[in-house]
Amino acid sequence: MSRLLLFIAGIALWSLAANSAGFAASCTSSGSSGGATVWIGMMQVYKQSDACPQQFFTPSDTARSLYRPYLSSGDRPSAFTHFLANNHAMLITNRNATAQFSGNGQYQNCGIDDTADFAGPVNGSYSFTQTPATIAADTDFVTLDGHISNYGNYSGCSLYFRGVYVRKPAQP
Repeated sequence: MSRLLLFIAGIALWSLAANSAGFAASCTSSGSSGGATVWIGMMQVYKQSDACPQQFFTPSDTARSLYRPYLSSGDRPSAFTHFLANNHAMLITNRNATAQFSGNGQYQNCGIDDTADFAGPVNGSYSFTQTPATIAADTDFVTLDGHISNYGNYSGCSLYFRGVYVRKPAQP
């Protein structure tokens, strides 16, 4: 069976999961981020592990990205988005509600496909170097470099990212 057919079958199964009530509850917003400080920039997937069953990204794929780190009590968990050229998007959320993406931890990935449907959720681990190690609301520039494991719910499948961000100006 060709890789394309396997990919389509995987999307179909993902879509089935996306229509279940349990899925919708786990990949929806947990509250408003109105007024949240965010950083805007670009993120590049520069490598994927050999354990991935297919080529998810072409090395050097670069996409628009937002990063919203946890800054203080009452904030939602840290998260970053990856808006892909094929009209798909990923939302990677830190499972530790009060941690930034510095060091190692657990994540949840919820995707949005090219028909505006959810895909996921997928849980796994991450390892990132965040510069600076702790971000404050007045930090101007942020970088992320590291990887997420269990991508697409495939054991051993890791994606390696680099992201560069600048603090989004406050809206009047």
